[in-house]
Amino acid sequence: MGGPIIEHLGATRVAMENEPASCARILLVGEDNPQSSAPEHALYPHPERCAGERLCNTILRLDEDVYLACYRTNLCHDGSWNIKKARERAVTLTGPEVPWDTVVMLGAKVLKVFQSEFKDTPALDLGTMKPFQIRGPLPPIATFTLRLLYLPHPSGRNLMYNSQAVRDNARDALRCLHRDLWSPAE
Repeated sequence: MGGPIIEHLGATRVAMENEPASCARILLVGEDNPQSSAPEHALYPHPERCAGERLCNTILRLDEDVYLACYRTNLCHDGSWNIKKARERAVTLTGPEVPWDTVVMLGAKVLKVFQSEFKDTPALDLGTMKPFQIRGPLPPIATFTLRLLYLPHPSGRNLMYNSQAVRDNARDALRCLHRDLWSPAE
């Protein structure tokens, strides 16, 4: 399995030997975790059929070590949704000191938070963003490049992912940004 847990701004990843370079450049952002407030449990791929497991195994079809080597976090950490805290967290997660260059927004609630925070950002129209679309980079005022990808929420309640075509679209959207997460044979 992987190595030490690396934390940055409350987002965590598990370092692994010979990990794809893209792992440290991706942040997966969910809503909240009603089971645990521990940062390392955000979008964790266990237990079976939880949102993290569906995202890792069913939707993205990533090796679990590779999945865990990507940064993961939730906008709210105490197990309940709070729009004010979520907005503050979105701003923190998109600041110039972040190590990731891709933020994968999981679900409509997360997208809505980012839409509200970037609504006045020229050339970054998140208001019309649809699933599997990528927006970015941020305008030149920023000192770094950040791409935003919106995927439907991976929860089992989201019946969209019952379609193989939808799962393929989600995986292909991330693959076009970070191809090295998958083996060349895939």
